[in-house]
Amino acid sequence: MTGTRHRETTTMSLSDTQRVILSAAAQHEIGLATAPKTLPAAARNAVFRSLIKNNLLTEINAPREHVGLGWRQDEDGAWIVARITDEGLRAIGID
Repeated sequence: MTGTRHRETTTMSLSDTQRVILSAAAQHEIGLATAPKTLPAAARNAVFRSLIKNNLLTEINAPREHVGLGWRQDEDGAWIVARITDEGLRAIGID
């Protein structure tokens, strides 16, 4: 039997929208994710939550120069951005 790598979080099949978001994040100077402009807010929130749950994105406080990329606000009103993780990079074929 061949060894199975422990990669459950990256074996999820990605939707086209998830792949677009991760690919754009991979190209961003500090790896921040943005949703396509045509994606409705509810769909964006669902996609971001799924990517975060599967450890393909992680949430961080928005750097001042990137507040406009915030996808949600925390309980104190601070903007939160999503940044691609190493697992997210691997999910789109970048090592």
